[in-house]
Amino acid sequence: VIHGLMEEVMLPVKSVDIIISEWIGTFLVHESMLDSVIFARDKWLAPGGLLLPDRATLYIAGAEDQAEETTSWDSFHGLNFSALGSAYRQVAAQQCLFRNSLATRHAALLQLDLYTVSVAEQEFSVPFQLVPLDSKV
Repeated sequence: VIHGLMEEVMLPVKSVDIIISEWIGTFLVHESMLDSVIFARDKWLAPGGLLLPDRATLYIAGAEDQAEETTSWDSFHGLNFSALGSAYRQVAAQQCLFRNSLATRHAALLQLDLYTVSVAEQEFSVPFQLVPLDSKV
């Protein structure tokens, strides 16, 4: 095991056959370490080598409000975070949801092939449309 930043470490070999990395951040590329994986791929991955994961897709979909109860913020481990609980309802939130909460079909916003992706491809803008699942909407 070699500890250090990918861009600064020295490997005792010229190339590697496999790179395994947990680089995925919020919304796939935000605060992620994809730059480091690209660096490692370009510097050390042997021809025909494996990247795991080797693909990633960012999807978006509309969901019904799951009416998350925010009074639990009033006493969280003895601390009063009630101001955060009310603010939470005013901003978008990343959370897990159940499939039956989906209100729209999903749309793919970004597809990455880690064998070919560049650092620049992490910044993107794409048009998309969310189509309601309920035809009455």
